Amino acid sequence: MRKPYSQLIWGLVFIFFNINIGPIDILPNFLGYIFIASGLEGLAQVNLIYKKGIIPSVVLAFASFILIFYPINTSSENITPSNCWMLGISAAFSVLNLVIFYSICKGIHDESEKLANNDLMLSAKTRWNCMLYFTCFSLILTPFTLNKGQFIVGLNFVISLILLFLAFLIVLLLWKARDEFNKDISLEE
Repeated sequence: MRKPYSQLIWGLVFIFFNINIGPIDILPNFLGYIFIASGLEGLAQVNLIYKKGIIPSVVLAFASFILIFYPINTSSENITPSNCWMLGISAAFSVLNLVIFYSICKGIHDESEKLANNDLMLSAKTRWNCMLYFTCFSLILTPFTLNKGQFIVGLNFVISLILLFLAFLIVLLLWKARDEFNKDISLEE
C-alpha cells in the first residue's frame, strides 16, 4: 500500500510545485499526472473510487505533454477576446483536477471509515470540501479578471495561494494515510 500513496504524493509535488531553470521545468506536470494515474491504478484494487481519477489523470498527462511544446499563458494581460479559449482550457484542467482530488479524498475517507479512523476520515472530507469550494470560487472569479480590476486580480491571486496550500494539505493527508493504512496492514499480518 505504501507505493501507490507515494506515487500520488510525488505526482502532486510534480504538478503543484514548479521549479524552473530558465525555460526548463525540472518537475514536468505530465510526469506528475503519470505518477498519479499509476498510484490510483494501484489503489483501485483496494477501493474502486480511486478508478474515477485515472482517466482524468491520463488526459491531463497527455495535455500537459502537449503544452510543453505549445504553451499557453492564461495571465490576465495575455487574454483577449480572440484567445479567450485559453480560459476554457484552464477551466477544464481545474475540473479534471477536481475529479482527481475527489477520488483521492473519497478513497481515503472510505478506507478510514472501514478502519474507524475518524480523524483521517474527517480530514479527507474537510480538505475535499475546501478544495471544491475554492476551486469553484476561482472558476467563477476567473472571467472577471479580464477587466483587470486590481481587487479581482488580487483576490484571484489569494485564491490561487489558498488552492496551492490546499494541495499541500492533501499531500500531507496522503502521507498520513500512507502511514496509517500501512500500520493497519502490518498489524493484520
